[in-house]
Amino acid sequence: MRLLTTNDDRQRAGKAGEALARRYLEENGYAIRSVNWRGQRGELDVVAEKGGWLVFVEVRTKRSRYYGFAKEAVDERKRRQMRRVAEEYIVRQRLHAMPVRFDCIFIDWQGDRPSLEHVIGVSV
Repeated sequence: MRLLTTNDDRQRAGKAGEALARRYLEENGYAIRSVNWRGQRGELDVVAEKGGWLVFVEVRTKRSRYYGFAKEAVDERKRRQMRRVAEEYIVRQRLHAMPVRFDCIFIDWQGDRPSLEHVIGVSV
């Protein structure tokens, strides 16, 4: 049986996942600089700062395992995209002197409970 989902369902799940990720980051000492920042090259889910580091965070949320786990959704192409958009952000915000790190937060829903995994220092 195939699950039918709509764009609205995916967008709601994505927004809920991003809100959960932001709350998690704030509770763990990150200062949120920007959310859903849009540049010419794409969008950054969350830009945060912690310990003098500028941290670009990709958030992936999956409501069901039918299409796989959230972690499987960030492939090489997506990591390259993150790097290109982050470069644009750094130039526009004049943040060349800050050290940079890329993280991912993966959220997989198990019924009504989310499972969150924060991967620090993703290679892009």
